[in-house]
Amino acid sequence: MFYRLACKVIVCVFFVSLLSMPAFSQWEDVCSFKNVQIPFNLKYKDKIIKKGKCEIEILKHTAQTVYYLRIKKKGKKLCLLPGEYLKYMDEKDITGKPKLRMRRNTAEKLLYIIFESGTITWKYPKIKIRFKIEYED
Repeated sequence: MFYRLACKVIVCVFFVSLLSMPAFSQWEDVCSFKNVQIPFNLKYKDKIIKKGKCEIEILKHTAQTVYYLRIKKKGKKLCLLPGEYLKYMDEKDITGKPKLRMRRNTAEKLLYIIFESGTITWKYPKIKIRFKIEYED
């Protein structure tokens, strides 16, 4: 009697966890960078993200082929930006380690954050993605 009840509980817990797994695994962590210095105040929708040190995470949505950039300060999630793929001009340009660069377009007031996964990244090698966000001086 006890074993039947225990088996039913175990099977129910297994099915509930099996059904809830897709909801938990929608975001995959590709790479994260800590103590990244952002040189400008950034505009995201109606918010302004103050310049200074922050944590940047690169995420991939599992159902789509879109990569996202998440900016966090002191554990608080501030924004989530979709990215666009860039092609490498030459195979020699691919770095070994993951790299994060920033460039600004002064005419359009945009800050481009360029992520390169490098060749030693286990799951997502040789990826180059550009994220755009508005900035203010």
